[in-house]
Amino acid sequence: MQSSITLTPETARNIACEAYTYGFPMVESYKTLYKQAIATSHPNFKACCCIASSYHFHRTVDQA
Repeated sequence: MQSSITLTPETARNIACEAYTYGFPMVESYKTLYKQAIATSHPNFKACCCIASSYHFHRTVDQA
């Protein structure tokens, strides 16, 4: 399959700039989420309280 669209270096640069502008914050957000909620050995890990309260809530609901 051939494409009839030609991509100039300027267009490619603009696409890459837009992709970085929209993608970078999402990647940083996931990185922070991973450090705080998944990586138990990381110093910023904070999920232990959330997990405990979530576990208690679900057990209470299930037992009702």
